[in-house]
Amino acid sequence: ADGALQNHLTELHLPTGQFHSFPSELSPNSLSATRDARTLVTVSVDRRSSIWVASADRLDNPRRMTPQAEDIESLGWLGNDTLVFPSMRSGHVNLVRTGDDGTIQQLAQPKPCVEREPASASGDLPIIYSSNCATGGADFNIWRLNRNSGQRVQITSGSNFDNQPDLSRDGQWIVYTSLPSNNPSIWRVLTAGGVPMRVSREQGRYAFFSADGKQIVCQIREMNSLWHAAILAFPSGN
Repeated sequence: ADGALQNHLTELHLPTGQFHSFPSELSPNSLSATRDARTLVTVSVDRRSSIWVASADRLDNPRRMTPQAEDIESLGWLGNDTLVFPSMRSGHVNLVRTGDDGTIQQLAQPKPCVEREPASASGDLPIIYSSNCATGGADFNIWRLNRNSGQRVQITSGSNFDNQPDLSRDGQWIVYTSLPSNNPSIWRVLTAGGVPMRVSREQGRYAFFSADGKQIVCQIREMNSLWHAAILAFPSGN
């Protein structure tokens, strides 16, 4: 498996310890082989969806934003009329945007990795997202993408699962969920880069900035308790 959105068939040759990937478009959830190892059977889930948009006063009259159905699990706004979301149109799960003419446009040159959970703000602020582009494996970090030049910059690093980012309205700060040792917690880091700092001592996830950037709303819990919605001061976490 090379990411939460892509599974691939891989063979391990035990005598040599060598891995070999099968050239298949299947995204298997389970796998079994016959005793002679000549035939494989797998369960593949094909999830397809489309993006629809409706005005607040006409929710009964939506319009379709994506011309074809595909596996779309996250999306974000770029301004008031443009959407960004991960798409497999290039053969990899990379970020794309909706065009003014209804077409879907790549935001940058395709890369063999997974880009997901885009977050942005108004103006020319960068797009913030979670990606495994550093290794192509199970480690996800926070990245930023210049929407004009298409330049990608890695912001966090390490063997973590950094995800669910949100960008402050002034573009200065990012809050995100990190799962070291499967222990979810909320962290903050400057959009320009730097040393990440933990926001709250409690377990936390799904953090979003208030409009003035002085608070975040999130879910927190004490060890082995239920999740609760909470509003925390930013950056203190109190």
